[in-house]
Amino acid sequence: MEEAEYWDNNYGLELRGGLTSGDIESSDFDQEGTTYLELSWDVLRNGYKEFEFKAKDLRRKAALKEIAADLDRKQRDYQCRSYHIDNMFVGLESYLGNNKLELLEAVYPIERKAYLTGASYFDDLLISEEELVNIRQKLEYLYTLHGSSEYAFTIKNPPIIDVHIAKILSNIEKDSQYNELLNLEKEALSDTNPYEYGSRLRVFLRKEFDILSSNRDDLVAGVRFSIPLVAADEPSNFHRLQRLEQEGSFRAWERITRVRGAYESFREQKERTLTQQYRYLRSKERMRRVFARKMSGDELNISAVIARLNTYLNAAIELVEAKKSLYQRVNQVFLISGEAYSPELVKVSDISKPNYRSREFQRSLYVWSSSINELSPEQLFLIAKTKGINNLILSIGKQGDLVKQKEIIDLSQTNNISIDFIVGDNSWVNEDKWQDAAQRVAIASGISNRIHLDIEPQALDDYHNKKKQYQNDYIQMLKAIRKASPDQFISVAVPFHWEPETYQQLVPLVQLVYVMNYGSTKIDTLARRTNKIVSIIPHEKVSVVLSMKDFSNEFEVEQAFEQLHQLTGVNRFGIHKLGDLLTLGANK
Repeated sequence: MEEAEYWDNNYGLELRGGLTSGDIESSDFDQEGTTYLELSWDVLRNGYKEFEFKAKDLRRKAALKEIAADLDRKQRDYQCRSYHIDNMFVGLESYLGNNKLELLEAVYPIERKAYLTGASYFDDLLISEEELVNIRQKLEYLYTLHGSSEYAFTIKNPPIIDVHIAKILSNIEKDSQYNELLNLEKEALSDTNPYEYGSRLRVFLRKEFDILSSNRDDLVAGVRFSIPLVAADEPSNFHRLQRLEQEGSFRAWERITRVRGAYESFREQKERTLTQQYRYLRSKERMRRVFARKMSGDELNISAVIARLNTYLNAAIELVEAKKSLYQRVNQVFLISGEAYSPELVKVSDISKPNYRSREFQRSLYVWSSSINELSPEQLFLIAKTKGINNLILSIGKQGDLVKQKEIIDLSQTNNISIDFIVGDNSWVNEDKWQDAAQRVAIASGISNRIHLDIEPQALDDYHNKKKQYQNDYIQMLKAIRKASPDQFISVAVPFHWEPETYQQLVPLVQLVYVMNYGSTKIDTLARRTNKIVSIIPHEKVSVVLSMKDFSNEFEVEQAFEQLHQLTGVNRFGIHKLGDLLTLGANK
């Protein structure tokens, strides 16, 4: 662009001058000669008009280079993303591969002994040996390529994704870059330099100083020109322009066609990935049942357990490979489309959930001390994961097993399930108990970073005569607790029939409000109660709790959750309580 600006500012003006002597053989230098100073303006060739064309042509070339650079950048972005995709799955591939290697190295000596003792055939041993050799080579390959990168071996589990192909095709239709490229190429071909071999025209103003031989002092204006005489016409670019136009049309058609082909390849890979996802979920469910039987003390067939565990690991490894291929296909769609990658053009698949068990929404489960004492921590989390629970609300009553509660806290991190500890007494709503309540919550905060307040003033004998007073005292109690523990995560359980202003005052004081929506299975009734509250408290702060005693089976509960979500927009639900949930019967 600097060169174009240079020619833009070059108007073809020149300052010329000369001093000549006379005939040095026959005349003295001081008797004859001419002297002049001339301002000239070249208009055509090598002048103002040609310089103007050069500036225009240079700007056109700069625009072409800018488009080419942008296309090259997209190509480099594709290559960078491809490399990043490979790295993104290395940690998970390595983790699963090492687990499989550990299993196979433990099993192979047993398989070999069985073969050498005649208990199995050689081809049975070869199957185990093949898997062992393959997994060792794969791990060796991963460590050879990525051994020096700690980031690459960080475990990441990217979700299954989809592409907004309609948006991409729409963006292609609106994309002016390729049309601009074609127009610039056509313009460069048709707009040739007409002055390169053309006419010259110079206008000048000359001051003559004939001071060497006379007293002449003349001011002269004039014009000079030259016109090339050529017998032939300039070559025509018509056919080249026509071919360029055809290439541009073909380029646009080819782009759309190749994008559709790339998307079709992606779609086929997505189907394979989803199929593999369900294979993985089935093998995971079978292993879950194996662990459940083991915890129940059932006798297990070790060969069958090993086979299922190996199938589970293989399904997980194949799912990772399918996901990686899926991401590369997405990357290919962006490369061929010429679209810059944007998060708006991709979305997470609905099935891509780490704990998917055909149960939607965020779920909390109330667990009282009696259930904690009856179940082992492992059994508790097994039930929670089976039922799609994200959060356990645990009672730490006097009858609770404190050692077991500590084990539950430790296991919650590995199982990715949060824990809320229940604290509270209905008497805390009285003013003389507010500071005691604040102190008890502060102490409980040392056990868990999430506290659930179970305080029910509506259960007090004189509540119906002092509803507003008790609700106001409840808010004042929360303020005292919040003042003592300003950063603590606090959730509360409240009924659905309090005053609107009470719910309004709850919003800044707590992180989550559990609404006890008990006593009915009619969706209209449950939705009416909920909508009253979510019109005051933001949806993300509301969890609707249903009592399992109100329902006959889990299917009715799931239907209630789904319909309430549709009618209210709430996506957090609570289940009261574990003991009642288990009496509804296990899923088959």
